[in-house]
Amino acid sequence: MSRYIPLSFALSSFIAVASTSDAFAHCFVGARFFPATLAIDDPCVADELSMPTVAWSRTADIPPGVEWNISGELSKRMTENFGISIGETWIQIRQPDGSVTTGFQDLETTFQYQLLKDRTSEFALLAGVIVDWDNTGATNSGLGTSYSLVTPTIYFGKGFGELPEALSWARPFAVTTQVGYQIPTSSFDFTQGAFIPQQAVYGASLQYSLPYLKSEVIDLSASGFLQSSDSDCRSEFHDANR
Repeated sequence: MSRYIPLSFALSSFIAVASTSDAFAHCFVGARFFPATLAIDDPCVADELSMPTVAWSRTADIPPGVEWNISGELSKRMTENFGISIGETWIQIRQPDGSVTTGFQDLETTFQYQLLKDRTSEFALLAGVIVDWDNTGATNSGLGTSYSLVTPTIYFGKGFGELPEALSWARPFAVTTQVGYQIPTSSFDFTQGAFIPQQAVYGASLQYSLPYLKSEVIDLSASGFLQSSDSDCRSEFHDANR
């Protein structure tokens, strides 16, 4: 997970009926499943090993360069409600002049505590502190920093299963949100000769669950609409501008 979270609104369709085994990282609140997206985490403490995620973008330089990110994360519950995660991101930036910068970002750890999981209202609330540790990345390449970043963060998810029968078609909808405030441990970066700002970081997703539609609203499998129980189709639209 990167040090910034782009504002993101995602429309997701989930065809796979996910396992409820404790060995998986799924965030279930009653019949509701809140998944993580490419932009934000789910609002639950869980055991999770995230497979490497590959992302491509253009830099904000003029003219822009090409940036590739490969990231992974390991999360572990220490108690029922408290968990710790460790994440790392490798970056390659290729500039228009052909120069290439590669290396790791600073190591990121997250400490999370589950404040609430209410099955009836399909609501989950999670508090966390994200720490990017100084001098653990490629500082010489400008990808790591000489200061740490501490980001107190709130995560929440809300399903719409309580909607009346007249709006039953909308019950599979859910929203998740992540809001934090990023605080550097130093106010000035002497290597760059610039002040380091504090900033809000946030993201949100809008989701629509086909498994929820099938199990809680209407079973469409008889019509042949749902042919697979182990495929997951998602589309996500987000503004990744820093």
